[in-house]
Amino acid sequence: MFIATGERGTMTTCTECGADVTLHDDVEAGEIVDCTTCGAELEVLDVSPPVLEKAPELEEDWGE
Repeated sequence: MFIATGERGTMTTCTECGADVTLHDDVEAGEIVDCTTCGAELEVLDVSPPVLEKAPELEEDWGE
């Protein structure tokens, strides 16, 4: 996984397509970010170093 820090935030890679994903400086674990290349929704599992994983699909509970 590629990790770099710069003026615009922390760069890491999408776990789905390998494209660069920029995380803002105040990103928190549990946030969902989008890959601008493939559109995957990624959950931030950890911030130092940044760890991303495909976000879980939300299932309808139909009022249960």
